[in-house]
Amino acid sequence: GDTGSAVPGGGAGAGGLLYYGAEVPKTPNGNGVAVNVQTYSIVIGGGGASKTGGNDVSGGNGVNTTGFGYTAIGGGGGGSRIVELSGSSQAGSGGSGGGASFPGPGTSEAPTYAGGSGTSGQGFKGGDGGTDVPYCGGGGGASAAGVDSASGVPGDGGDGLQYYINGTATYYGGGGGMGYEATGSGSLGTGGQGGGGAGVNGSTGISGTVNTGGGGGGGRNVSVSGGGTSGSGGSGIVIIRYQT
Repeated sequence: GDTGSAVPGGGAGAGGLLYYGAEVPKTPNGNGVAVNVQTYSIVIGGGGASKTGGNDVSGGNGVNTTGFGYTAIGGGGGGSRIVELSGSSQAGSGGSGGGASFPGPGTSEAPTYAGGSGTSGQGFKGGDGGTDVPYCGGGGGASAAGVDSASGVPGDGGDGLQYYINGTATYYGGGGGMGYEATGSGSLGTGGQGGGGAGVNGSTGISGTVNTGGGGGGGRNVSVSGGGTSGSGGSGIVIIRYQT
């Protein structure tokens, strides 16, 4: 998973999810993988680090997870509003895409900012940012795109996928929810099922759950020129199930 944005926060996209097995309906990656008795190199990617504003501080992408010749792409970072300048920083693309922020001052009614794209077969795009303060898009998940932002509609993270591969029904690859920018109360984005962190109002975004690839929740800036802190992304995992 990646990290949400800080000023304020588009939700973070989940890390890419690859599944090779019999459970359905799941990602269309194929049947089980044949392996030999030998040593294999497996690398577990870390989630994107938490970010603190500053102006124009977008979330960082997660690190890829690899094994058996396959690569699950780290999630895309959430987009951030530029407080001092017009415009908005770009949401990141990855396994699933980060949610976009909304336009900065001087760009009222500007075109909607697009969420980051996901990787085919691994995850979905992040939600688009709206033209109204303070709503940002949610991060994409393994089974659904992040929710697009609109006036009065928070950007929730997209859900991940559920598996029994570890012996317990568990979701993986949920996107992070958007953070709230304005002072006072407001709707926040919820994290998607599968480790996605929720956005916050006036505090640090909730981090993605470790070993799920979940995206971190977006932060909220404390004042118009201050900076909030986003949640970090959840680390990846490789699960190997075999028959004897």
